[in-house]
Amino acid sequence: MSDETHTIITRAEARLANLKRYFTGVPCGRWHISERYVVGCRCIACATERDASDKGKAGHAAYLASDKGKATRVAWKASDKGKAL
Repeated sequence: MSDETHTIITRAEARLANLKRYFTGVPCGRWHISERYVVGCRCIACATERDASDKGKAGHAAYLASDKGKATRVAWKASDKGKAL
């Protein structure tokens, strides 16, 4: 476990403060004591493990190949013109 110290904050308090993450100090269902995302309440350690798994990589590749993934990339590129140096 890392040496980081976290301030205990509830999800409701994090929402009011417009934070993306919060920390309760309570372990998730897989026993990670980690920050959680405000949107969806997902444990960051669980999300990292899922994204690194073969199933997560396959799902991401499928999304990129889908019409929604293509449309999202086109919109992002259009909105990013002039911002990148």
